[in-house]
Order: sequence, then structure tokens, then C-alpha cells
Amino acid sequence: MKSDGQINQKIKQVIFRHRKAYIQKRLARHPDNCTFNDRVGLPIHMSNRASLGVCGYCDENDEPNNVTCDASMGGEQQAIACPYFEADKEAEELKKEFNENLGIEGGSPKEIGYIANEYPDVAALLWVLGPSKDAKTAEPPQKEEPNILAFFGNGETVEDVPERPLVEEDDES
Repeated sequence: MKSDGQINQKIKQVIFRHRKAYIQKRLARHPDNCTFNDRVGLPIHMSNRASLGVCGYCDENDEPNNVTCDASMGGEQQAIACPYFEADKEAEELKKEFNENLGIEGGSPKEIGYIANEYPDVAALLWVLGPSKDAKTAEPPQKEEPNILAFFGNGETVEDVPERPLVEEDDES
């Protein structure tokens, strides 16, 4: 059986690996990580897509670049080669953000359900140590599952579905 100290050390190692991956992912040359990537809203009839990424870089004449730069439309390759790419966050800021998301910093401990959903290995190690006096044990908020109706609109669900189809009934009088 491992001691509490050994388990705490393992938790630190696992959190370090998760933090490193989190920072690397958000510093990568990807459209979502660029300072100049702006979102443009699309009309509802454009399938389930609500917005599209567009390069908002302006040159010295204040002329916008206005090039589509969205991950779903080849923007990842474009971002890799883009001369205007600039990461929107620094590594230290991302480290702090990760720590706050995990409840390490900021004074507000996270619910164990949230930790288990995002980082199951960390939650398992925390479980081995037993409940902490600061741990929240409430259930995490449920994520909404994708809805087939999102394809036809903006993801709204149908509240009232009739039991039988809405058709004209034949009057047999």
C-alpha cells in the first residue's frame, strides 16, 4: 500500500503532465489560439454552424485581412503558415487558468464530479486519499448532448411534440 505522501507526489506528477498538455495545446498555431481570429455570426439557415472564424489582422493602412480562418475549413494548415499569427495568451496566463479550472488556485475548490469528468486519473488519486474537508461533492452540471435538430436550426430542442401527426382528418359525414 502506498503512503499518502507517495500518492500526493503522484498527483503532482499527473497534474503537471495535464498542465503541460493544456499549455502546449493552447500555444499551438491553431485558429482558435490566435489573437486576430474573430468570430462572424452566420444566418440560421446555415446548418448547425452558428459562427465562422475570420482573420481580423489589420495592416498599417487599417485594411483587414478578412480571410476565413476556421479549423473546420482548413484553418489549421493556414494558421501554421500564417505570418500574422500571434498567440492570444502567454504560458503563465494559461498555467494560472489551468490551476483555476482544477481548483488549485483561486480559493474555490472544484466539484469532484467536474474533476472526474475532465481528469479521471486525478480524481481517482484524490479518491484514494479520501474526502478532503474543502472538497465539493455535488454532481457536476450535465453537458448537453448534440441534438439532430441542431442541423436544421440553432440547436434548440422541440418542447412539445404531438402524439399523432398534424394532418387533416377526413370528415365522413
